[in-house]
Amino acid sequence: MPADSAPLELSPLPGGRWRRYRLALKMAWRDIRKHRGRSILIMLLIMLPVFGLSAAATFGESAVPTQAEAVSMLLGKAQAKFTKTSMKPPYQQQSPLDDREFSMPSSIRNNANPVDVRGAIPSGYRAVSWRERFLDVAGLAPDKQTRVIESEVLDPVFEGKYTLGSGRPPEAPAEVLASPGLLQAAKVQLGGVISTEIGQFIVVGTILDSNVETREFALYLRPGELPPLLPGVSAADEAAYFVDGDQPVTWAQIKELNRSGVVVLSRAVLENPPDGERWSYFGGSNQEGAYYLGGLIGTLALLEVGLLAGAAFAVGAKGRQRELALLAATGAEIQTLRSMVTAGAVWLGLAAGVLGAGGGMAAALLAVGYFRSIGRGSFAGLHPNYWVAGTVIVVAVLAAYAAALLPARAVARQATMAALRGGRSVTEPRRWPARAGLALLGCGAVAMLTGVPVGLAERSGSPGEPPVYPILLIGGAVFAVLGVVLLLGRLVAGATRSAGRLPLVWRLAARDSARNRGRTVPAIAAVLAAATLAAAAVVVVASVMQSGKESYSWSANFNQAALNLANTVYSGSGDQGSARIDSLAPEDLAREIARGTPVPFRSWTLRGEQNALCWLGNPDQEPKGMDSAGCLKHTLVVPQSSRCPLDQYSRPTDRLDPRCRTGWRSSYPSILIGGPAELEALLGHQPSPDALQTLAGGGVVVSDELLQASGQAEIGVGDVRQQPAMGYGGLQRDQFRINSSVRLPAVVGAPDHALMYSAFISEQTAARLGLKVADNTLLVQFERSLSQAETAAVQAQITRAGPPVPYFAVETGFKDDSALQLWLVLALAALIILSAAGITAGLALADGRADQATLAGIGASPRIRKSLAAVQIAMTALIGSVLGILLGVLPAVLMILMVDRLTIVVPWLHLLALAVLVPILGAGIAWLITRSALPGERRQTLV
Repeated sequence: MPADSAPLELSPLPGGRWRRYRLALKMAWRDIRKHRGRSILIMLLIMLPVFGLSAAATFGESAVPTQAEAVSMLLGKAQAKFTKTSMKPPYQQQSPLDDREFSMPSSIRNNANPVDVRGAIPSGYRAVSWRERFLDVAGLAPDKQTRVIESEVLDPVFEGKYTLGSGRPPEAPAEVLASPGLLQAAKVQLGGVISTEIGQFIVVGTILDSNVETREFALYLRPGELPPLLPGVSAADEAAYFVDGDQPVTWAQIKELNRSGVVVLSRAVLENPPDGERWSYFGGSNQEGAYYLGGLIGTLALLEVGLLAGAAFAVGAKGRQRELALLAATGAEIQTLRSMVTAGAVWLGLAAGVLGAGGGMAAALLAVGYFRSIGRGSFAGLHPNYWVAGTVIVVAVLAAYAAALLPARAVARQATMAALRGGRSVTEPRRWPARAGLALLGCGAVAMLTGVPVGLAERSGSPGEPPVYPILLIGGAVFAVLGVVLLLGRLVAGATRSAGRLPLVWRLAARDSARNRGRTVPAIAAVLAAATLAAAAVVVVASVMQSGKESYSWSANFNQAALNLANTVYSGSGDQGSARIDSLAPEDLAREIARGTPVPFRSWTLRGEQNALCWLGNPDQEPKGMDSAGCLKHTLVVPQSSRCPLDQYSRPTDRLDPRCRTGWRSSYPSILIGGPAELEALLGHQPSPDALQTLAGGGVVVSDELLQASGQAEIGVGDVRQQPAMGYGGLQRDQFRINSSVRLPAVVGAPDHALMYSAFISEQTAARLGLKVADNTLLVQFERSLSQAETAAVQAQITRAGPPVPYFAVETGFKDDSALQLWLVLALAALIILSAAGITAGLALADGRADQATLAGIGASPRIRKSLAAVQIAMTALIGSVLGILLGVLPAVLMILMVDRLTIVVPWLHLLALAVLVPILGAGIAWLITRSALPGERRQTLV
């Protein structure tokens, strides 16, 4: 070595790592362009969940109004809305962001506030009157009252609040506008006539109300067409006023107006609330249960992104074995080989994330725009959720990068010469994945099982504290899925050892799966992730639908109509007010029904305790004609043993306790009176001999087992003006405090459907108890269901018999389309599972092409390739679906257990179809699309 020669510099080149990765990015991009088919398949695996998450986030965001949109919904272009309270002074200060607390519509309180709200509006404002009431519309069910607005809704002051949809503005008397939902429900076209309890109107146009809570059923009248609610009270005295002007209405002005009984909703205050006030358009309604269920589904969806990305790169990286081996043979370092695989993951993850998030957002915005244009759906505006879209893009890139690390490490470690020869280096399976999987699975199980008692304990604690149980349940579900994924290698090996008696193709597929776990395990993991998400979603949807079905309130039995025969009417205001009871004779009402429809029917008159003129409002406002003795009412007392156990916050200690049922709403008196014929009509079937004997012997037939104790029922009497008892749900609540009671023999006679009444007694028993009996309900049984037009005709006919005008609606039962909706959800889930299974199986088939060529070389039938593809997809889908269903059902059930008013439903039939039919369908599709002829394989030999 010459003395003057410089020493060899071996220190790392500055910036060498970045240069190496930049080179890897370039080479990875070229490889992606060269192998477009494989790259597209990998991108599709990542795009599927990203698309769904982005679309769901945009849908949810579009349903929530921004502050500016909410102000526009409430006020349009108005500076403020002025309304007076219905009470006498002294007045309290209103909420700055809500004028409803002290602004109650004219009702039983008789609008006793004498203030002139029109005169209280400061000068310099233009005022537009606005009145609201709920009325009955012919052709609609009794529980579907229509919101009627009397105002110039097309005035510029309402811009942004009301918009003319179709048709034209009203010009002549009796011309009105309506919401699209009302026209559809009442089967009325533009130019048609709509009948209400205050008259008939011609609909000339539609209004789109931006207030999503009132869009469905609304009628818009011009000023002067809605009569006052109470005689002696002018329409102007009942009106609110939207004011238009240049000056804002300040919070100081509102507090001063509150002293005179005027409440104000101000644009300036809504946009800049006083200190300590926080904007909440929905009034702080408790939706925690829905949020936590959504959090579970969203977390599983993000986990699916990672597992699908892992499956894509674990299988796709094996297709680059030879290319990477050639680079290694020419001197490339292991770090460079790893960088090339992870660089490809970054490119594909970024592209899939951007396309999936952008595509999901665009699809959701198009759908929201369409629904808003036709006045359907509860969307406040077009709100792309950029935060979620950006998050899922980042997650897609990180998931792709993390998913590529293991296959990059595995491919880079392979023996160079073995890869160049086209062979495979078989390595002994390592033990740490199984051990780690068992540890994660155990941690997940402990977390989920711990979440239940923790949740129960938190539910009995102080309301408002952030709960911990959602973290335990969701985190436990994630740990369990990851643990099972790490155990898949051992599960596949175990399944292979028991495949010796299977047909040839199945044995080949099983042994190939065990030998090539590097592509088998990621493929099953992809299906497992999709199946876990699908199973959890199906259980949540089924439980929500079942809860809606159980909370349905039957007005009568099937094809029956229950019409009230009496109604208390209050008129006048304050000391000038009076009250009366309007009643109909049942035979007259039955005659009008017969005139309204040719459908044969039978009718029975159900009797109850006589309506009495009992005043429940402020004693200072009591109208004339009130009868204090009429405030004594009889009711069936709920036994103490049947009352729902409550905690200190009046919440059930056990929400699954049958005593804690909710929804005890009664359209009948608490106690019905009649004979055996009336009882049979009410029950919907022949009463039992015990029920008939008890009825005749002076006892009580109760509608529910929990309404009697030890064969006896307690009937009490009390003053309805006394404070109601605290309670939860139906069977806990008494209507009023009981002053005295008597016990009678009781037997259970449950109706065919959950009719909301409590007891049935005979006329003789009612007389013995001292009940003042009167006709209460006409129960009509039709031979068949009535059409919408027939129902409207009967309603129009019986309107002539009033007052009162009873509601007429034939009970058709709960419109249960849950089965169809559940199958649609299942079909979407099956599509995702098939996509994951098909794409990963396609990548696996491409990776195993050399094995297929070897089989062909030793004389295997060309159809072996088709059969092998079908069996591989079937095995992948079957194992992944079964494991995913088990992992998805458990956390969903435990989460629903923590949500009030939700019934746990596990649709095993649908899940069985997911586990069995989807693999069969996938195998059939694979058989059809896989070519039996194999492309020629070029053989390489190293000398």
